[in-house]
Amino acid sequence: MNIQMFAVSYSEAGGPAGFSFVPGTISSPELPKKSSARSRCGRKRFGFYPGEDEVIGRMLEMRAQGAGFDKIADRLNDAAVPTRSGKAWHGRVVNRILRAEQARAAGVADRAATANA
Repeated sequence: MNIQMFAVSYSEAGGPAGFSFVPGTISSPELPKKSSARSRCGRKRFGFYPGEDEVIGRMLEMRAQGAGFDKIADRLNDAAVPTRSGKAWHGRVVNRILRAEQARAAGVADRAATANA
């Protein structure tokens, strides 16, 4: 990947007038790399660490009883169930955890069916 370079041109008064094209390119190896500390690639799924499976079980039970995601988050906060970050639970987070758990369970079932075939 090549990136075209631009330079700032200055007006006669000394202030910036805009950008002008400067011939040349920068190839991608010269670009600064993303900090790995900000990357989410290495994050483990919720349920990986001890005790998190029980929280997922509580979420699934409340969802089966008809509770919405925000209500589940409120109940987890009322019960002082900790999150990984130590912050409050939110309905969107509950939604993502349950959706990922559903996909994981479906994948395990698909692999088991394929292995038995």
